[in-house]
Amino acid sequence: MIIRGCVESRRSGGGRIARAVATREAVASVLGRRLPVLVGGDCPVLLGALAAVRDGYGSCGLLFVDGHEDAWPPARSTTGEASDCELAIALGSVETPLPPPLADLVPLLPPEAVAMLGPRDRAELDRDDVPSLAGTVALFRDDEALRARGPSAATRQAIEVVARAAPAFWLHIDLDVLRTDQLAAVDYPQLRTTQHPARHTSATPTGAPPRDGAGSQTEA
Repeated sequence: MIIRGCVESRRSGGGRIARAVATREAVASVLGRRLPVLVGGDCPVLLGALAAVRDGYGSCGLLFVDGHEDAWPPARSTTGEASDCELAIALGSVETPLPPPLADLVPLLPPEAVAMLGPRDRAELDRDDVPSLAGTVALFRDDEALRARGPSAATRQAIEVVARAAPAFWLHIDLDVLRTDQLAAVDYPQLRTTQHPARHTSATPTGAPPRDGAGSQTEA
């Protein structure tokens, strides 16, 4: 079932917090009966999706396909956008006080239930002395590692990792994982890329049996 995150959020009054709440409700309404596909347009809707999966299954994993790590400390974000920080918030690793209901939800999942494919913003993180999640999450393959291993093999490994860690997992795809000359409609262009990682992950969103892929999400 396709869920349009921005449209759903209007029922709760708009804003990112309301959007996360509306997303949680929308995903929960179909979880276990149909495979939700969330077209979010804004990465923080991931928080609502993860909350719904955790509510429904007791715990959740995350296969995170993104050109950025999205784990900046909110107070140090250079843009001030929640989309810089949603993974850090989900992991409960931010020191900044969060507004309700986020403060009551996090952490949404542990680092050992997260596999990341495609981030290539390490130079920016190092420049601003922001710790990378490499070595913290269960599996981390940046663009160079993906090219070396091959997207198909890396995707299979990532699915195995998250399927072992939790009874269900969410697939997050931010299309900025692609090169800007392959997809120009992104807010933060990056030239380096993997070889179409979104194609390989979206082809297998349901994971490896007996575990379940709970749903997937796409951002532009």
